[in-house]
Amino acid sequence: MLAQIQDRNAVLILGQPGTGKTLATDVLFHELAERIPGLKRVRITSPEALRQDQTRGPVLFDIEDPWGRYTFEEKGRDWNDQISLFMSGARHDRIIDATSRVDVGKATNALDSVKRWQFELQAEHYGKRERHLLYANRVARLPLTASPPLALTLLRVINPTLLDRLPCSYLYLTYSANRLDLVTNIFV
Repeated sequence: MLAQIQDRNAVLILGQPGTGKTLATDVLFHELAERIPGLKRVRITSPEALRQDQTRGPVLFDIEDPWGRYTFEEKGRDWNDQISLFMSGARHDRIIDATSRVDVGKATNALDSVKRWQFELQAEHYGKRERHLLYANRVARLPLTASPPLALTLLRVINPTLLDRLPCSYLYLTYSANRLDLVTNIFV
């Protein structure tokens, strides 16, 4: 992925839910920041915002879920014709990364126009430990729509032995902003 950025100055990271697309963009930024002094990161939410942005380079424009987070949203159509233009216009001092779920990207009918910038993450790219951490993180971020026992049941399905190995003092649930957060002091 880093080589692709260095070669093309842009990348579209595709993957199934929970494959670490957002985490990959965070790591990518930190890797680039070590190599590019003064690199700034600007989160972009619309094609208009990217067109109007006046941030002086070097800058990484981060476009998360341009077509929609869970499904293809009507407002995402604005990106269809423009994302390939933005990516083809990326330069060494104006780098672009974007992320999308594979199914949402396919629903846009726009992936062919950005094929040369695509980088697909697969769960198989990670070891067993990393997959457990990714999915435990995902469960911990679930919106609070049910009682704590449901969240613990979901965690048990994802990692059946985690709860059995943790002393009670290491595991607790917190509620804030309608989110359920799982907090542990150790990782598996």
